[in-house]
Amino acid sequence: MRSHGVPFELARTVFKDPRLLTVADLEHSDIEDRWFSIGCATNGTMLSVVYLWSDADPATTKIRLISARKATQNEIMQYQSAPEPSQPDFWITTSFSSIFIHLPSIACTPPAIL
Repeated sequence: MRSHGVPFELARTVFKDPRLLTVADLEHSDIEDRWFSIGCATNGTMLSVVYLWSDADPATTKIRLISARKATQNEIMQYQSAPEPSQPDFWITTSFSSIFIHLPSIACTPPAIL
């Protein structure tokens, strides 16, 4: 993330955006589930993030950030044209180096894919 100038502390705030736009990164997902998301960081910057999604335990999912950069104009337009999301069925907490997604049920699934 250093090569793109986006600190981890800022990149992880994208996952708090209720309008986070997420797609599976099938081109780079040979071994692990890799995801690409566009969202608004807490400072108002639009970011694009690439990450791995793994189950830490039945109620918590861990995200490992691979890359974070400022979103391109095209990505921002896609984000702005996406439909409004429904109520999220998960919540997110972060620690110094990790992002955890807490799900109310036993089944762990990634965020809604558009």
